[in-house]
Amino acid sequence: MHSRPTSKIVVLSFLFIYFLMLQPTFGWDKAGEVDTLLTGLYKQGQFNGAVLIAKNGQVVFKKACGIANIDKKTPLTTATPFNLASVAKQFTAMAIMILEEKGKLKYDDSIAKYLPELEHYKAVTIRRLLNHTGGFMEYEELFEKHKWDTSKTADNNDLIALLKKQQPALLFEPGSKFIYSNTGYVLLASIIQKASGQPYETFLKQNIFDPLGMKNSFAYNLKMKQCPGEHERAMGFIMRDSTPTSFDLTYLDGVMGDGNVYCSAEDLFIWDQALYTEKLVKKATLAQAFTPGKLNNGSATDYGYGWSLSADQKSVRHQGAWVGFRAFIYRDMSTNSSLIILDNSTNRYFAQIMRTLFVYLID
Repeated sequence: MHSRPTSKIVVLSFLFIYFLMLQPTFGWDKAGEVDTLLTGLYKQGQFNGAVLIAKNGQVVFKKACGIANIDKKTPLTTATPFNLASVAKQFTAMAIMILEEKGKLKYDDSIAKYLPELEHYKAVTIRRLLNHTGGFMEYEELFEKHKWDTSKTADNNDLIALLKKQQPALLFEPGSKFIYSNTGYVLLASIIQKASGQPYETFLKQNIFDPLGMKNSFAYNLKMKQCPGEHERAMGFIMRDSTPTSFDLTYLDGVMGDGNVYCSAEDLFIWDQALYTEKLVKKATLAQAFTPGKLNNGSATDYGYGWSLSADQKSVRHQGAWVGFRAFIYRDMSTNSSLIILDNSTNRYFAQIMRTLFVYLID
């Protein structure tokens, strides 16, 4: 499942050594020091990906290390599309905001208005799905519980059919709790299709990627006849007995909305900068994405529409993990600074690398 909270990461002594080396020279040649750090990690087999750092709206560092495809030995670049895992949720949320601004739906509409098969869950609204306060169980658990044939690729329609047939109870009354839900964002993708009359991947392309010039970005699932960037995209892998082994997609990767969006580091920066403008939606609309969700008792969550929020709401972030892929984006909206990290090697050190590079960004 996409982007469950990351498990405890093994402390990486090599990384800490390099981090300590960074401290005395941080104010001199930061880009050079970070380059040394990433190059060293790559040589140790502890990083295979791309990093982009921006301050005051300007890219100050970008670098890719490693391979995109273990069979073809294709080298990674900062233009290589990676599977974003749960970082994809911000694009699903933006699609909903675009449709809301166009009058195609309302945040407080019941999901049953667009997915009548889910009349049993009519108390759940679009807003609740956006905020992770809807109460649906995770779809991976649902497929496992009801013995899905894993030789067959599951998609959004299969999930909706299973919810209709089995009617599993919600985990809580909608709006009473915050529990991160991949299922909710899959249902949002299906609502996007119903409200727009277009496949999810087509809507993203025509309303987000193409208008912003994100040439190395697309949505893809295993039921599509062809991957838009099949020859360019990063393929997930894992090291087994010192041998790189494919660890790319599974039977659940016919599902879209919670993940299965691909972007390059460079395209994510284009996206990041577009969020300071009104190229996609009005600022008043976008502001709701960065506003904490509200529970029924009036208390606030730390999640908006597709973004985790800082306490002061000046910065937002999201991370994702799925099969071999790890992804992270951080935006400090008070300084127009950002950090983007992508990896396709099932990197168990990803969280520590993320924290180390974050120190560089805020210095």
